[in-house]
This record gives sequence, C-alpha cells and structure tokens, in this order.
Amino acid sequence: MKKLYFLVLVLALGFASCKNAPKQTATTDQEKTVDASNCEMALFNYGKLSFYDAGNQSFVIVEKETDSVVNGVFANDGKFYYCVTKDNGVYLKCLDLNDNKLEPKMLADWSLEADDCITETYGEFAELQYFPNKNMLALEHNFSWDGYGFIDRKLYNIVTGEMRDWDWEVDDELFEWYWDEEEPSEDDIEFFTEDEQYYVEQGSDIICLTDQMDVKQYASDPDYAIEIYYYPMGVNPKGDMVLFAAPIEAGDFEHGPYCVASLDGKFQTVLDETDFCQNHATWLSDGSLVYQGADENTACIKIMYPNHDFDILSYAYDFVTN
Repeated sequence: MKKLYFLVLVLALGFASCKNAPKQTATTDQEKTVDASNCEMALFNYGKLSFYDAGNQSFVIVEKETDSVVNGVFANDGKFYYCVTKDNGVYLKCLDLNDNKLEPKMLADWSLEADDCITETYGEFAELQYFPNKNMLALEHNFSWDGYGFIDRKLYNIVTGEMRDWDWEVDDELFEWYWDEEEPSEDDIEFFTEDEQYYVEQGSDIICLTDQMDVKQYASDPDYAIEIYYYPMGVNPKGDMVLFAAPIEAGDFEHGPYCVASLDGKFQTVLDETDFCQNHATWLSDGSLVYQGADENTACIKIMYPNHDFDILSYAYDFVTN
C-alpha cells in the first residue's frame, strides 16, 4: 500500500524525550555520527528533512536544506530524491547519501504550483513515485473529485534529466509495474477473516489474532459501520508478528485502525490514533514498527520497539522507507 501525505503545516520541529527516543545528530563538520547511506527511513518534519538509522536509534538532520521538503523517495543509485516548495513553486532536488556532507542538489522545476499537488480530501501533498526499471520519477497533480485523487503526472528521467507529461498510452506499463511490485507476499503464511475475526493459518495450525481486541470501539460514526474484515500490511523481519489493517467503516473511503499481533496470537494490540486510509506504517530492519499517529491532535511519528514499548520518534507529518 502506498504512502499518503499530510498537509504541510508551518510548525516548529520538536522532539520528545522518552525512554527509547533517538538521539538528535546534526550534519556539521565537527559531528557526523550517523552515516546516511545506512539509514532506511527519511522523515519530513514540517519542512525539515532528516534520516533515521534504526541500528543505533539515531537520526541526522539535513541542515543545509532550507526549503520546505514535502515528499521524497530512496533510489537504487544511492541517492534520495525529494520535492520542495518555495514561493508556491515545486522543485525536485536530490542528496547523495554516500556523501556525509549531504549537499542538496537542485535538479528541476516541476513547473507546478504547490496548490496543484495537494488533495482536496485530506489536504495531503502528492507523493513522489519511483520507477527503478525505467529510471523515472513521477509527481502527481491536478486533483479530481471524480476519482478522489490526482489525474495527471509529470515524469523526470534521473539519467537524462528529461521532464515530460505522463502519456497514458506510452506510460501505462509504468503504472502497472508500480502497483504490481506492491503486492504483498507472505510466503507460506495465509491470513483470512471469518465472523469479523482475523486468523493466521500455518500448516495445520489456525490461530486467532483478534480475539483479545475490540476494533469496533474505534468507529467514529455507526451510520458508516461495515462488516469488519482485515488484510495484512506486512510481517516483521523475524517472521513472528504481523501488521494489519482493520476496515470498520466506509464513507468517502474505508477507514479503520492499524493492528499488530504475534503469529501465536498471544500479543495483540490496536495502534491508537491511526487510520490506514490516511496513515503510513511499516516494519524496519531491526524489527521495530514505525507509524504515523497523533499526539495531542498533532501528527507525529511513533515507533513500537521489539520489546513492545511505544515511544515518539519525532514530531513529523510523514516518512518514507528505503
């Protein structure tokens, strides 16, 4: 499932001090304790860009980027490509993650206004899409209520620097490849919903993953309630826990919280203040789970560590993983 983006707010960057909170590390000549090339997550902190190293729970802020960063994507050429807004214009930049100086490089003007790239549903900024098989980046724009989404894209070739409009007849294969690659594969693990409960089947064992939780309490309007079902969003690297979505009501879109359970059914939890329709969540390589939540009505990134402690990673509005 692809990432969704929150409206960029003009807020100061803040960090919460807690038991497992990451250490802030600035990219100065005197202190470079985090190697960005080893980082697997970038955070968009209300205009500021930073990278998170799950290995030592530290992050590095890109101090030299002074424009407002709104999205980004890791590429297989060792660079991080991202968009910034300035004077209501939208521009494409990149960082070489192998260079500890993290010098922002301007690549192109998308020739779009920032307002053209913001949804009229939840005020989210368009994502930057990456097609590694074609060395292409795509930026969506021109929101339409007919499909509750953007109907146009611009393409940028990261090898040639060519920019052009998306042609559905020529570029349809890009679109198909992009979504095909996102299909989840859990190997020999099978999940299914029955009587509004979620089960995992492994060999001859069938285990309920939701009998200790009540997802219905997270419904906001009984008039939009639907028969509950679930679908997996990814098994953790160790292979013993699963992240899944729980659609419990439908209006403009289907809505519901993220849930996490161990595959033996002994650990089950609902991630408070989450909505899979709007929020992003994913496992990191160290087995921790990072997701968008809320803290006193402010969007923030939270992390669930393998020992099941929940902490605030950073006040931010979105993130993307490598």
